[in-house]
Amino acid sequence: MDALKIALLGILQGIAEFLPISSSGHLVFAEELLGQKLESAALNIALHIGSLGSILVVYHERIRRLLGQPRIMLMIVLATLPLIVVGVPLKFLFDYLSEKSLTPLVAAVGLLITAAYMFRSQRIAAGELLLEHITPRMAVTIGVLQAIAATPGISRSGSTIFAALLLGMTRSAAADFSFLIAIPAILGATVLYSKDIWESGETGLSGGLLALGAGVSFVVGVFALKWLLRTVVGGSLDKFAWYCLVLGIVCITWQSLHLWS
Repeated sequence: MDALKIALLGILQGIAEFLPISSSGHLVFAEELLGQKLESAALNIALHIGSLGSILVVYHERIRRLLGQPRIMLMIVLATLPLIVVGVPLKFLFDYLSEKSLTPLVAAVGLLITAAYMFRSQRIAAGELLLEHITPRMAVTIGVLQAIAATPGISRSGSTIFAALLLGMTRSAAADFSFLIAIPAILGATVLYSKDIWESGETGLSGGLLALGAGVSFVVGVFALKWLLRTVVGGSLDKFAWYCLVLGIVCITWQSLHLWS
């Protein structure tokens, strides 16, 4: 895997990890089109570390303030628990579907779900609840939507922002909570990929290529995250909804023709 391909994957990760268009879905389609697996477990870890760095930089002041707000930290923990109950089993399910070549079709349907989330989010009246007002029930509900977003094509950020808005949070608080709970989610993903490396004995790519992927993912992620935060607060999510809808329909048609041929 050459440096250009690594850089392109870093750009894809940086953009789609934060924008509500599903990084996993786009990776599935890219691999299907090219007929080869684009990411190794080691590269996945590097790209996720880059994404994590983006959140830590953009949210460093909020994270520092959270250290003195144990109740909000507890809500973040509660929102993460469904990932263990729902998200991990889903990963094994989609590994099985991948062996049956059904993952692209699942990802295409997932994009339609993401589009529905975004269209609905656009029309939800702005709530009044701030981070300080999140209840355990709200945290777990948002966490369940995050866990379901382990499905390729369903955007993690889109799902969690939609759930938070539906529960009456302000647009700013919904975006903040979505990306704060992404921190343990991304850390969990790196653990799963580390397990894959351990089981497969993968030697991985060179340190330089892994650093390139992480660096590109980080830089692009910072800009994508800041743009999305402005977009969510401004309430203009339709552009993402239309993108996911059109891409989902195209990919369902493509995969249906492929399965019937």
